[in-house]
Amino acid sequence: MRGDREWLFDLDNTLYPPETGLFGAVDARINEFLARHLGLDARAADALRGRYHDEYGITLVGLMEEHGTEPHHYLDFVHAVPVGDFLRADAGLRALVAALPGRCSIFTNGSRRHALAVLAALGLDGLFSEIFDIVALGFRPKPEPATYRAVLERLGAAPACAVLLDDLERNLAPARDLGMRTVLVGARGPSPAADFAIGSLRELPAILPQLLA
Repeated sequence: MRGDREWLFDLDNTLYPPETGLFGAVDARINEFLARHLGLDARAADALRGRYHDEYGITLVGLMEEHGTEPHHYLDFVHAVPVGDFLRADAGLRALVAALPGRCSIFTNGSRRHALAVLAALGLDGLFSEIFDIVALGFRPKPEPATYRAVLERLGAAPACAVLLDDLERNLAPARDLGMRTVLVGARGPSPAADFAIGSLRELPAILPQLLA
C-alpha cells in the first residue's frame, strides 16, 4: 500500500459530474422499475422513490422491506444503462487517482457491475483495491453508521486514516462523526458535514496538503 491513507470514493456523481447525464438515466430506470413492479403511474413512482430514499437510504431497501423485491433483479434492471454513451476515458482523472498516497476503494450504494462499467468507461481500471457495493455491504446502504464501521473493519483501517469523497452531505456526516476526513464533491459552498468542499475531483490536489496534515 502506498502510504497510510484509505481513500473511499463514492461512484455516481462523484467520479464523474452530474452533467454527464449517466445518473439521470439510472434514476429514470429506477422510476420505470417502480412503475412496472408496483403498477404505478410516473408521478406516483417518482414520489415513492423520494420516500424510499428518505426513509431507507435507497429505493432498493424500501422495495425489499415493503414488497419483498428480489434485489439482484432490481439491480440488473436499473443499471442496464449504456455507460459508454455517457462517459469517456479521462487520462487526467486517472493520473490524479494514481498519484494519491494510499489505497483507493469504491464505496457505493450501487452494484459492483455498475461500478466496474463506470471505472472501465473512465479508464480507471486497476486503480481501486476494493469495491464496496450494496451487495457486499449486506444491503445496508450509506448513510447507516454501521456500514461505515464495517468498511473500515474490512480494510483494517482506523477512521483517522480514511478519507471519504461523496457528492451527498448526508453520506458524509456519519463518516465525519466516526473521525474520518470528509470531502464534499460537486459543492457550491462549505458544508457542516465535510472537512473540505470542492467543485469536482479536479480540485482535489489543491487540498491534499491539508488532507494529509
